[in-house]
Amino acid sequence: MTSEDFEIIDSHVHLHRNVTQEKQSFPIPGRRDRDRWGNAESIIAYTDREGISKVVCLNLFPAEPMRNFLMSEIQADEREKDPVSVKAQIEKELASRLRRHNEWLCALGMENPRIVAGIGIQKLLTSEEMVEEVEARAAQGAKTVKLLPGMFRHYPNDRAFWPLYEKCQEIGMPVTLDSGTLGEPSPEGVFYGEPVNFIEVLESFPKLTVVMCHLASAFWDQRVEMAQRFSNLSFDMSGSFNRPPNGEWMLEPIIARDAHRACAEEDAVRIIRKVGVDRIMWGTDGPAIMARPGIEQVMRLDLTDEEKRKILAENAKRIYEI
Repeated sequence: MTSEDFEIIDSHVHLHRNVTQEKQSFPIPGRRDRDRWGNAESIIAYTDREGISKVVCLNLFPAEPMRNFLMSEIQADEREKDPVSVKAQIEKELASRLRRHNEWLCALGMENPRIVAGIGIQKLLTSEEMVEEVEARAAQGAKTVKLLPGMFRHYPNDRAFWPLYEKCQEIGMPVTLDSGTLGEPSPEGVFYGEPVNFIEVLESFPKLTVVMCHLASAFWDQRVEMAQRFSNLSFDMSGSFNRPPNGEWMLEPIIARDAHRACAEEDAVRIIRKVGVDRIMWGTDGPAIMARPGIEQVMRLDLTDEEKRKILAENAKRIYEI
């Protein structure tokens, strides 16, 4: 079989309204506008070209740069006069924009069945507001909730998220959590997204489907151990397995997320089977990462056609109820 014989679902994409917003979130040096695909204007043409049937779009709302922008729009004398009020005003506006982006993504998914909406949740919202947001967007067709512990500097077992986890467990909505070394370490010197920080969540909510992103990235050994322990834990392989240049001129190097700390492509089949093929979804982490190298990597792995079929599409259909 060839790649054309397999359905492919990208389980990890960050979608923007337009090219301008994509450039703000992913200012990738040298990337031409014509090559940008992580936006509503370009996504379908790109997936057609790459042979991808659906994309799971996870809301990556850039709160920190947006916060800095909003602060810069306020006059200096006003900021100095009442800094507490100004900060509260900005945080309220950020929460509103987060909700609006979730609403836009869900509406887009309802218009186009090839786009699967995954909403974003941050501590811009109170615990009660998080639950309300999940209920509202589930009614709009959202299929998962995305949290980014490292980017937004919070531990996944922060009790502020407990009502959110309980609601997602109740309604059967998976929670997709970024994991690895993204962001600065905590004051204690621990990466917020280190997999062991998720253990308490998995123990406390045994019927909650948790998708841990970036299977092969740093701390992959922890993920393998946790897979043996928690049956409600699944993974996406966005960021790919690491393949440094090795003299094979026909095979393109892949610098995986966390590079030398990531699991090597040579060990991919062993790790995939140890975790369990039924628990792993393919994804890019786009638009920062292009689809073709990752698809080629899966196709050249010494997996059976059935295993490839599950990783490339079938598992995502089941886990996210697509």
